[in-house]
Amino acid sequence: MKNLLFFITGAVIGAGVTWKLIEKKYKDIADEEIASVIETFKAEKPKRNKKDIVEVVDNVLEKTTKEVKKKVSKNKEKEPYVITPEQYGEYEEYKTLSLLYLADDNLIDDNDKIIKDRDAILGKDALSHFGEYEDDSVYIRDEDKLIDYEILRSEKTFSEIQKGQTN
Repeated sequence: MKNLLFFITGAVIGAGVTWKLIEKKYKDIADEEIASVIETFKAEKPKRNKKDIVEVVDNVLEKTTKEVKKKVSKNKEKEPYVITPEQYGEYEEYKTLSLLYLADDNLIDDNDKIIKDRDAILGKDALSHFGEYEDDSVYIRDEDKLIDYEILRSEKTFSEIQKGQTN
């Protein structure tokens, strides 16, 4: 039993000493590697003067300013868009206008005047939305001008409407 006790004690002491020696060896290796990396980065550190830094900052500011201006103007000028019939006239501050889309591809106001630049007023694809909610009507909202448009489709042509006014 005594021999077993001496053997276990010797093994524990030997393992502890070995552990400490290995730990010190690998710590020394790690410290050397860290010091080497630090020296390498110190040697490769780019040398920049104040003028270079100012130039880089100016370029970043200019690019950022352009992007912000683009986003602001994009958000500020929102294209007119299609709304549901239930949304038409839902806001008190929005004006409501009815327009007539004729069989000859003319769009007229309530004074029977042809609207020449309808894409600018209604958006590019507004008139392609007939039948989406209702067969003969499309509703458009222009948030910039605070206007809701009701566009009603007619089977009449502009000349027929003009003839009707003279009779």
